[in-house]
Amino acid sequence: MTVSENLKKLNKELPNNVTLIAVSKTKPVSDLMEAYNAGQRTFGENKIQEMEAKWQEMPKDVEWHMIGHVQRNKVKYHGTVREFNSCSGQPETFKRNQQRSRKKQT
Repeated sequence: MTVSENLKKLNKELPNNVTLIAVSKTKPVSDLMEAYNAGQRTFGENKIQEMEAKWQEMPKDVEWHMIGHVQRNKVKYHGTVREFNSCSGQPETFKRNQQRSRKKQT
């Protein structure tokens, strides 16, 4: 079964108030684009650096979610996870958040 066929089947089975988050962990952007082209717009990643790299290549209407624990030393990439989720993947917001975090630490 193709990614597109799987997504269609899963989405038919889900209640209307449930959003399917496609886990992109370890998958190349080409696989993500196959899901995107089939209508998937919500993806989850467990490594913040991988999410950033994929964000750079993927269309900007994708909604990204962090899965699991983010190590404290990785938070420096994007401020805080809460700020990351609320800013919908806008790198200029990440930079401002990072600058704010540095100011608070001094």
